Amino acid sequence: MTVADPSAVANHSDYTDNVYSGKLDHRAQVCALLEKDGLVPKHVIESEVKWFYDVLGLDDMYFMLEDPTTVAGHITSLYGAQLTSKSRTNSVDITFESRREHGAVFIHNSVPGISKTEGPNYEKMIDAEYLDISVPQKAFRVESYRSRGKVSKSLDASLRTYFVNACDFVNPDPKGDATLDINQVSDRTFLAKATPVVLDLYSAVIAKVLGRTGPVIVSEELPSGSYRLVIGYRQRSTQGYFSALSDLYHYYGLYSSRKYVEQFSNGVTVVSLYLDLAKHAKRLAAGSSGSGSSASSSISGSPVLSAAAAPVSIEDGIAQIMREASLLFCIPNTPFQTLFKTGELSVQEAVYGYAGWIFAQHFLNRLGSEYATLVDILDPTDATDMVVLAKLKKRLRQETFTREHILDILLRHRDLLKDLYLHFAQVHYIHTEAPAGIVRLADRLKDNLHVSLSMARLQDKTALTTDELLVKIARVTSNDHDAMVMRALLDFNEHVLKTNFYQPTKVALS
Repeated sequence: MTVADPSAVANHSDYTDNVYSGKLDHRAQVCALLEKDGLVPKHVIESEVKWFYDVLGLDDMYFMLEDPTTVAGHITSLYGAQLTSKSRTNSVDITFESRREHGAVFIHNSVPGISKTEGPNYEKMIDAEYLDISVPQKAFRVESYRSRGKVSKSLDASLRTYFVNACDFVNPDPKGDATLDINQVSDRTFLAKATPVVLDLYSAVIAKVLGRTGPVIVSEELPSGSYRLVIGYRQRSTQGYFSALSDLYHYYGLYSSRKYVEQFSNGVTVVSLYLDLAKHAKRLAAGSSGSGSSASSSISGSPVLSAAAAPVSIEDGIAQIMREASLLFCIPNTPFQTLFKTGELSVQEAVYGYAGWIFAQHFLNRLGSEYATLVDILDPTDATDMVVLAKLKKRLRQETFTREHILDILLRHRDLLKDLYLHFAQVHYIHTEAPAGIVRLADRLKDNLHVSLSMARLQDKTALTTDELLVKIARVTSNDHDAMVMRALLDFNEHVLKTNFYQPTKVALS
């Protein structure tokens, strides 16, 4: 078995390829097992195995880690799934998982650039069970690859594989200058696979991470035209980040061909994503350029990137992801995540909704003047009165506006939520000290604090004034509770004087 072949490098700044020297023998054993089991017709065994090994394009690491019996089972399952897909339009469901003492393998079918909302969410599972708990004493690294071929001729879905392995550090407990020596703090498998350019890149990222508290985000265009996005941060400084990043780049029409999560014994995690435009995003971009439409539109008189054509290019998508990765780092998962996954809310709208939800919980559950009057009337020396008052206070706080009730209202009024977010953005994307009038979003472009593509989705909506929002809230909501919750978000907008919401680097939202 060969872990990595130094000569098999796609370019001089990449990981080395996994090359399995025993693949032919492995393949022969799989053929024999399939013939013995008899579940796949004998006359198609050779073609199915050839397709699985040569055409599907799975990374060789899969064959290194899985024994012939397991692979034979996967081929049988895939053959059955293909037969099933022929009788059901655009439907195939493939999931495999194999757990070991020091790692795991997860496989599922995946359409490039699309987040799955149903079935097992392996990335969230990997986050919760392996990455979120990683520390120098017990850490896990991840290699993930997308198959080059499709699972079926009729479906635009490939296989996504995840290989999770426990780290074996060269120096598990580095001290002094050793904490900055990548040859000391790295996992042995990573050192065997990484080229000198990758080691230099990661060394620079690690040094920056150890010198600050927030994430370090860098990107690099590769010779193929795709991009490598590298994000470094301290272990256990965020949770659910790996899966949240996938939702983020999917939102902007990108997909990953492969991705890596490397752990280091100095307490640093580095995520490396290899990104390109998904087919549906390329069609949008081509349609936009072909129709002669501009990449700019207008929100309140300010030119912004067109949501109809977004992403205009992979460069625009990468730039936007780099800006919003720090926002996700602060709050990677919220109750609005499903709406973000499906594209109904942008990451900024989802995080704004979450902040408004927390605000409403605190300020809608005040006891009110009636309760204060009751306190004045009752005798503070009467134990029975005080017990009743305490129970009433608890009930008023817990049942008037519960967390669940407020969330349900916000989810039902997502269009109002978007209006309120736009109102918030209009306030906080403005230079308030501008002497010649208000300097809006277009001038921010000159300062390299670009308008987000998420805001561009609202190009067809006019930003409403406070009075107009009050009228719309009264018209759209069906009861006092709904109106009070939505007005609470408007109060939130009116009373926030300063925020780091749009700052490109941060460790917490304030």
